[in-house]
Amino acid sequence: MDTTSTFPIDINIGLDDLRKIIEDKETYGGLLVAISPYQASNTWITYANTTPPGKTILLKEINPGNAPPHIAEHTLICIGDCFIEGTAKRIAAYRAN
Repeated sequence: MDTTSTFPIDINIGLDDLRKIIEDKETYGGLLVAISPYQASNTWITYANTTPPGKTILLKEINPGNAPPHIAEHTLICIGDCFIEGTAKRIAAYRAN
């Protein structure tokens, strides 16, 4: 069974910066499995400690209650709430096929 690792991310970063952090951490931390808020002060990203590292990550903001959009040649990894530039957002994370 795979173990997981969770990392806190500053709430004031932008969506593209969050994507870059996720991709960077996948190179040594494993595959992204979850994005979630933590006590209104951090975004947590959780990885399964597996190899090989993933491919390019795509993040899309979605409205709560809406289904995430289908994106050609990408697989939905997870949907989670996080902080983008200090504001709570719902994000869908995709990995390129």
